Amino acid sequence: MDRACSKSSEGVVFERGDSGDVPEADQESRRNNGGQGSRGNEDEAREIQFMYIQMEFCEKSTLRTAIDGGLCADEQRVWRLFREVVEGLAHIHQQGMIHRDLKPVNIFLDSNDHVKIGDFGLATTSNLHRPMEQAGLLTERRLAELRSLSHEIGDSSLTGQVGTALYVAPELNIPGFKLIYNQKVDIYSLGIIFFEMCFPLETGMERVKVLANLRHPDIILPPTLTEHDMPKQVHIIRWLLNHDPGMRPSSEELLQSPYLPPPQLEEAELQEMVRHTLSNPQSKAYKYLVGSCFTQEVSPAEDITYHMSLPRASSPLLQERVKQAVTKVFHRHGALPLNTPLLSPPSPHPPSCESCVRLMARSGGLVCLPHDLRVPFARHVAWSGVSCLKRYAVERVYREKKVFGFHPRELYECAFDVVTPTAGNLVADAELLSVVWEIINEFPSLRDKACVIRLNHTSLLRAILLHSGIEEEKHDGMYAFLREVKDERHSKYISQTLPLMSDQAMCTLIQLLDLEGPLSKVAAVFKSIGKRGGEVASLATQAFHELETVIGHADALGVKCRVVVAPGLAYNCHHYSGVMCQFVCQLNTRRGRRGMEVVAAGGRYDAMLASFRQNLELTGVSGKGSSQAAAGVSISLDRLVSALQELEEGEEEGDDTPFGALDVVVCSLGRSPMVREKCTLIRELWAAGIRATILDAIQSLEEVQDYCREQLVPHMVLFKDTETTTVRVRSWKRERDRCLGSRFQEKKVNVSELVEFIQRLVKCTMVGEGSDVAPLFSRSESKGSSETSSNSALPAVTFSFVTDEKMNVTQRRRAENQIMPHLGPTLQRLSNKVRVEVLVVNVEAAIIKTLASHLELNQDTTVFQKSVGTIIERHPRNKKYLSKVCEEIQDLVSQKLPPSVLLYSRVDNTHKLLL
Repeated sequence: MDRACSKSSEGVVFERGDSGDVPEADQESRRNNGGQGSRGNEDEAREIQFMYIQMEFCEKSTLRTAIDGGLCADEQRVWRLFREVVEGLAHIHQQGMIHRDLKPVNIFLDSNDHVKIGDFGLATTSNLHRPMEQAGLLTERRLAELRSLSHEIGDSSLTGQVGTALYVAPELNIPGFKLIYNQKVDIYSLGIIFFEMCFPLETGMERVKVLANLRHPDIILPPTLTEHDMPKQVHIIRWLLNHDPGMRPSSEELLQSPYLPPPQLEEAELQEMVRHTLSNPQSKAYKYLVGSCFTQEVSPAEDITYHMSLPRASSPLLQERVKQAVTKVFHRHGALPLNTPLLSPPSPHPPSCESCVRLMARSGGLVCLPHDLRVPFARHVAWSGVSCLKRYAVERVYREKKVFGFHPRELYECAFDVVTPTAGNLVADAELLSVVWEIINEFPSLRDKACVIRLNHTSLLRAILLHSGIEEEKHDGMYAFLREVKDERHSKYISQTLPLMSDQAMCTLIQLLDLEGPLSKVAAVFKSIGKRGGEVASLATQAFHELETVIGHADALGVKCRVVVAPGLAYNCHHYSGVMCQFVCQLNTRRGRRGMEVVAAGGRYDAMLASFRQNLELTGVSGKGSSQAAAGVSISLDRLVSALQELEEGEEEGDDTPFGALDVVVCSLGRSPMVREKCTLIRELWAAGIRATILDAIQSLEEVQDYCREQLVPHMVLFKDTETTTVRVRSWKRERDRCLGSRFQEKKVNVSELVEFIQRLVKCTMVGEGSDVAPLFSRSESKGSSETSSNSALPAVTFSFVTDEKMNVTQRRRAENQIMPHLGPTLQRLSNKVRVEVLVVNVEAAIIKTLASHLELNQDTTVFQKSVGTIIERHPRNKKYLSKVCEEIQDLVSQKLPPSVLLYSRVDNTHKLLL
């Protein structure tokens, strides 16, 4: 295990306490019991979880203690500890993290005198940028103040802001609105630490003075520390303290540097032994090493936390509906389903990325899970030699997380690819745009969300880099950098990453990469480049010609979406060798804010196919001379589902929501389960092609109706033990007036005629989803069971939302429309002359039950506040929120004509009438 963290996960213990929240499983159990029970259930609601973290005790204190104790006199120990610190930093940086507070007091030494890096309170992710005024950083003026105050500091080690400030990298002092930095800030701090390890500082005053000089751009070393006496130490100190972050080494580069002495004999021998073992897969030592990896035990803590980071699953019904709509478009274009093998060896082209999930087989060989569906398909096409194919696939792809020990991110991707012998007239590229546009049009609500097609060309991107003076061999690194920047503006990132460029070249590069607009506007900017001739002009001319061709073909195919050219678009550009495209829509981002989200991306990848074919030709597996071209697009199924899940909760989508995966549910009411009768009927329904299921565990009519409403099942068949020759058939539909909820119609049907009757009902439903099935129910036999029969029969209802989130009118109306059907039975029991105030709260059913049973509404203020205190004592974690809810209730009941107060939980859709 790397020295950045302790392998003591077995010490994580989960223990139950006696107040607070309830586990999700217990909440589910309580919902199934209707939220009712004895005092034992109320006590259970008061339980709280505690997590105890057991950490390693470092007996030898910190590196600060070792430095103050004369560490510099033991050169061998200095190099050993320094190497261990670098190894720990390498592990931290591999996780995509920056420590940001590296100093001797945060580097601990265990009982075996090994390094443990700790205190990650300021750690953050890489490539960070944040406001200057919030940084709390060391400026040059602050350094001058430290020098003037140094006589007040004694022999003790500096701590707090002063001590931390002496280790801060200089790029954090650059004036400006935003700070932009990466892991190299830790490397600068490491340089200061290494200097302290090598050079003795007697007093605090001397320490501040010497370190302040060391922080100077010229890196002023003490006169007694010369390169003649300590050549390796001086070189490393100057290397690490370079004020240009790009000139500092990474932690990996430092480990491989010849200036860092090799590890001590025991560790060096171990590393050499492992390298030698891995070089011979047929040896016994190799098999033993691999076998030992597979016999590792999983600790309880690792088992518990492995799936904790998985997101909540989206609606399976909506996911299936979106999948069917997408595949319908693929079929329309003549594509065939084709799935490639799940596992493949690590591919040299395109280069493997850090988020690729790698696995080890028992033989020791490495394989990869699909990072996307394009690379495995390109490999398959090259191996099979196919030259004419349209395929689609809807499969999962996997992305490794930066923090190890968790399940990889699992995403659903829809891929559409066109393989042809040659690129031809780029019709396939335009067809990709047409396919995605047709998919967007399958969901009208999504089409209205400001969709934009962003196009770029790999030749245009290459022309920009060459025109800016960036050599060809640096292009791959620049592409990787642009992928990380993504949709942010490039100016400050480029000035940080390419500091050696001239101001004019950097300004030109930034302007070209930030450019985005119609083809004519972008082409006009590049006219001056084309006039100069040469390779840059040739690349730009080819790119604009192909972009214009694709845009023209797309228009002829009926693509009406806005199209822009974005020369800075570089996501996955190492995959492509021609036109690249992105579909973006204005949706809610993962942080809950509105923004442009990528729904689909793709392009032409002829060069990737050629690379795979070249490998086959070198080995003689495939003959030379074969020609293949391909273009493909990938659509994020998860992003489509999440966008539609939000949109379909709106008022506009509610009336057209289709029914679900079932046509009929079969159940029985009464004491007798009537299992044989239900099984006989379900067999006949399945034989007739009707989607049906048996509800065996549900016995009450209300539960059956709730199940049908939640699962969007339009019909139910009810057996009763007192009726042997007939059954009851109930069908429901949503009323056009959303406030009326849903209405059930019921009819008795002879068992012999049941299947035929159900077939007519299902056909009626399928002709027009949610259409009126009333003609199939005779007036004499049908029995209307309206949850909310008419507006005049219901009391006046108003809603108040007790929440911190801001809700606009549309969001409030949408929420009210969702809540109203759940209140139907309760409202029916009230007089239509009563005024009802519904308080919508974000707490569980158990807390609503506590409010209903303990809140004293008809008493004076003192008694009321005492009851509020009792409620908060039972649920201390919700203290602030419950106080707010109780204040709302008190305001309502203190009115001259108080309304009936009804509490509704948005968490589990339960409610309770208080007054």
